[in-house]
Amino acid sequence: MRTLSLNWIGPQDTRSVLG
Repeated sequence: MRTLSLNWIGPQDTRSVLG
């Protein structure tokens, strides 16, 4: 489910979520 959230938000937000 996390993958979907990351894809939905975008690559920029993905970094924030991972970091």
